[in-house]
Amino acid sequence: MSPSLHEVVVVDVARTAFGRAGEKGIFWNTRAEDLSVAVLQALMARNAPLSPDMVEDVIWGATNQIGEQGGTIGRMVSLLADWGWDIPGCSLDRMCASGLTAVSFAAATIATGMADCLVAGGVEHMGHLPMGYMRNKHPRAEAVMGDESAFNMGMTAENIHDRCPDLTRQMADAYAVASQEKADQAIRAGKMKSMLIPMEVELPDGARMM
Repeated sequence: MSPSLHEVVVVDVARTAFGRAGEKGIFWNTRAEDLSVAVLQALMARNAPLSPDMVEDVIWGATNQIGEQGGTIGRMVSLLADWGWDIPGCSLDRMCASGLTAVSFAAATIATGMADCLVAGGVEHMGHLPMGYMRNKHPRAEAVMGDESAFNMGMTAENIHDRCPDLTRQMADAYAVASQEKADQAIRAGKMKSMLIPMEVELPDGARMM
């Protein structure tokens, strides 16, 4: 008899607004945990009769798991969201795919009957924890492999160019611009409005805005 998988349903999707990394960014005075907490609280507020006590795990992805993104951030944000001590949480790191992997793991957990209700997502505060922040300069794997290019996104770009020499800088720039234009058009057309949650923040000049 072949095993059957449970149906997996995405109940809702929410995120904070896009922010620019650096001191001029709207989230410069906002911590990574607070961004995540705002998302968790918004999900519950707009999805009654769901309640925190129904959540069996919070799976949260983050690449730089130090400082405000450390301490098993999935557990930390559920506590800060006042979901109670009984809600477990975990964190995972798959670099740029951390949040996506968290959602995939949650779906697989439900599909195999190990849970019924999970919250999954991720956070990365590039303003507070920029790429390479406090990175180990001499990781053991790098020493064994003898190939520094395996750990650097800049080198990855060079490697892709070497493998695909027909891709010119002009083609790459045009593709990047087109992607940004599509995102801007989608935002202006309101296609992301349902998932963007309002959040009051303190701006670098001390003013507050929603």
